[in-house]
Amino acid sequence: MADARQTIDAFIGQGSYDEWLDMDRRLDREGQKFDLNRARLRIPLTSPLIDRIWDSLSLANKIAKDYGRGMNLVTSGGRVTKKKLLEVHAIYTLALALVEQENDILDATWVTGFAAMWVVFPFLLLEARSHEFEEVLHKLVDALHEAERNVTKAKAKMYIHGVAAFFEAMFPEISLTARAAIFLGDVALDKVLGEPDPPASKKYPGIVAPGAKQFSEAVEGIDAYGESAREFAKKTGKVATVATFYFDHEELGEGRERVERIKDLLEETKRAYDNLKMVITTNRPKLEQFMLGYERWMTSIKGAVDTAANMRRQLYDDMTTMGYSSIGTFVWN
Repeated sequence: MADARQTIDAFIGQGSYDEWLDMDRRLDREGQKFDLNRARLRIPLTSPLIDRIWDSLSLANKIAKDYGRGMNLVTSGGRVTKKKLLEVHAIYTLALALVEQENDILDATWVTGFAAMWVVFPFLLLEARSHEFEEVLHKLVDALHEAERNVTKAKAKMYIHGVAAFFEAMFPEISLTARAAIFLGDVALDKVLGEPDPPASKKYPGIVAPGAKQFSEAVEGIDAYGESAREFAKKTGKVATVATFYFDHEELGEGRERVERIKDLLEETKRAYDNLKMVITTNRPKLEQFMLGYERWMTSIKGAVDTAANMRRQLYDDMTTMGYSSIGTFVWN
């Protein structure tokens, strides 16, 4: 009497039984690899990718079980056609390859050192100091616009308008650093998930093709604000003390109360800026390492992302063609 291997090889083709066992072992290994990476990569960036791999892994496991049921029907003499068995084998092969590819992408965050750099860089501190600077910047700009509306001298209006415009130009960069982790996470996921309508493009419509480069440039821009303010002040009027961000508060309003309000806000803005700049200066080596890790990760997964996207499309096309449901019970006879 023929054993399971002989029966299956005779029905499908030589080596089919061993291939089936090998596919199941590979899927089991991918499940273990996924569990390991999910446990050690506890960073917000990887959550959507982990969710996607979980979906792919769940689908692959369902197909594996259905394929296993079909193989068992062959060995027990049940009703199953070779055509249907080969169709399920084809989507099992694709689903397994997709899980392997997506796991490699997730694994690369660890292997390239990108995950470690994400943890090491003090995003929370950078965001907190950026928020503080952003908030006082809004107060200062509002006060300057109010002063511009209320002063009577044309020269003073022009000067105040220029100073307000200078500070307003800081908002785009501060907005990025105040949301650094979220922005960089969205940018990375655009690349990894390869969605046709990526989240970063929707959330940051003012930036064409958002990328990590914008974040790096924003940080460099913040670092240069102090010198830019000094040079701007030199061109537009008498340079004030360092404490008030270089602008002469006496020239920024009429009326003692308004002048004192602007002076206080200039001092508060300068303190918030100094605190933010200190975070950037102190952590510049970590930022450079983070950007290098990011580039290594992007380089290592570039081909894998495109391959995974093609596999996913092909898998769902084949499932649709053969009428295979990802949630329903597959009927063999």
